[in-house]
Amino acid sequence: MKLALNDTWSRRYKNSSLIRKIRAIIIAVSVLLLSLILLLTFFIYQSAIRSREVARGERAAANAASSLYTSVSNIIDRFISICGSQKFTQLVAQIQQNPGQESSITNSLQTELNDLSNCSYLVSSALIISGDATHSYAPYRVPMRIAAKEQFSATELDAVSGVTLLASRTNPFYTAATALPLIIPINLSNGFAEISVSQGRPIAYVVLYLDEAKLITSLNLTSNGTDTYQYDLITTKGWYLTAGAQADAAAGRLDPALLQQLSAQQQQTQSSAAQKQGQTAIVYTPLEIGHASLLIHITRQSFMDFLGSARYSLLLVIGILILIILAISLFMRRNVTDPLKQLVGIVAQIKEGRYHPKQPASSSDEVGQLLDAINSMNDTIQQQMLQIKSEEAAKYKTELKLLTEQINPHFLYNTLEEIQSEVVRHDAAAAANMIQYLAEYLRIGLSSGADLIPITNELRHASAYINIMNQRFGQSILFMYKIDPALQDQLILKTILQPLIENAIRHGLGIDSPGMQVSVPTIEVDFSRPDQQTIIVAVMDNGSGFDARQLTQSLSAELPAEGRPVGLNNVYRRLITFYGQDHIKMQFKSIPYYQNLVSIEIQTVLRTDS
Repeated sequence: MKLALNDTWSRRYKNSSLIRKIRAIIIAVSVLLLSLILLLTFFIYQSAIRSREVARGERAAANAASSLYTSVSNIIDRFISICGSQKFTQLVAQIQQNPGQESSITNSLQTELNDLSNCSYLVSSALIISGDATHSYAPYRVPMRIAAKEQFSATELDAVSGVTLLASRTNPFYTAATALPLIIPINLSNGFAEISVSQGRPIAYVVLYLDEAKLITSLNLTSNGTDTYQYDLITTKGWYLTAGAQADAAAGRLDPALLQQLSAQQQQTQSSAAQKQGQTAIVYTPLEIGHASLLIHITRQSFMDFLGSARYSLLLVIGILILIILAISLFMRRNVTDPLKQLVGIVAQIKEGRYHPKQPASSSDEVGQLLDAINSMNDTIQQQMLQIKSEEAAKYKTELKLLTEQINPHFLYNTLEEIQSEVVRHDAAAAANMIQYLAEYLRIGLSSGADLIPITNELRHASAYINIMNQRFGQSILFMYKIDPALQDQLILKTILQPLIENAIRHGLGIDSPGMQVSVPTIEVDFSRPDQQTIIVAVMDNGSGFDARQLTQSLSAELPAEGRPVGLNNVYRRLITFYGQDHIKMQFKSIPYYQNLVSIEIQTVLRTDS
């Protein structure tokens, strides 16, 4: 009995109207939406908190960058005050002349070295090295435990230009601590020592070791010691300068793509830039000194931490909502989505002409009735499609043939008359050449009735036409062409170049043009292929030019009557007839006596059959 009851309900549901099914779905969706609104409220609030964190991080970055700039600027000012004396200039000259006198030069530099070591609370020690890094001059009060040539590579020093921060390393005077070397290159100019900002090795480098721990501490103080901030320094190319960041980052470098995004954003806003990454955010601020930038890694507060003790209740609610969503989704899939997908699939098969065998309706609701109607309509559509295809094929062939044949008669009659004139004048060579050009022109133009010919043949057809025109009118038109190697064997609709070249010769290069003659008349054709679905044909000349706006408007004009010149309009009509109007674009540009351009863009999957 239970089985019979289930079968009764199953039949009743299948035969119920689609409206009732939709009502049930609406009720379920309403309950779901109310639940989602609750969740969305929490997520919006969380997003607001995260946006506020980033905004606070940007303010902290600006404060930290300003503080660091002030500290380094004070150090530079103290350096200038200490090393701006005539004595220091003489010692620099002595380093330039004989850097090997380390003992004598070091003795003379003790006052400056001690003053530099105490010029700021960030500076732990100071060192002066020669330009080739082979000689060093250190203060006596603390012994140097790591030689200068072991601290700096030639690549690092060659990259120094002006005041530069280098990556963190062991302090050579206090090996238990790490320091960031602040490098100041020194050269002589007009009898004075100055900071070098040019490429190449200077006379000497003044190295001020900035205590990394104090530096990071000073940056943390600018954000009131927030423990969710991690401060790092990087070079302009993204290499980390701080030791902790080098250990955490892959290869000691910030992701170049991320750096590019941050840099582009910073240039647009002229302030700090921020990017969110998972549970962290990065704030980027370039420094105005030292060829470095400041990064703040912000640890974002998790949603669960924000909720506190309410997290478990929320998780339970979310779990229940997920089960409801799954149940509703299953109901909609079986009773609404699957039948509709079946109908969509059937319609797609009908569109592609492969709907066989027919699928019977599994229910008597609106979907079932619609399927019966589709099956009935399919038979009628197939019959009508066969009739339409037959009519369209005949219409297409007739229209394309008419347009193509409009180009040939007038030109052919004039050419034969010219050959007759050459024969009458007993100029056998000229007549033979003209006959050869005409034969080539007709052979390619007829193409055994094919609509498509290789691009190379189209260029030969255009060349033959220009040769005929040169001989008929005593012209010396220079014909050049360029073709993308990928288009060597590509087929294209035939005789599209000849009408364009005829217009250029008659109206631009002096035959029918009232303008001045061109000393070296030139026609250039360029076939290019920017992508797999596009071919661009460009025809250029250096004639008297045309009105680009008028030519653009002429494309929409009606087709001229038979027997009248067709020219550009003929080419456009044949192209849209063959490829489709949405796939053809013609553009015109004219700079008289420099370059006049007719560009045809064929946007379609290129056809290779005739």
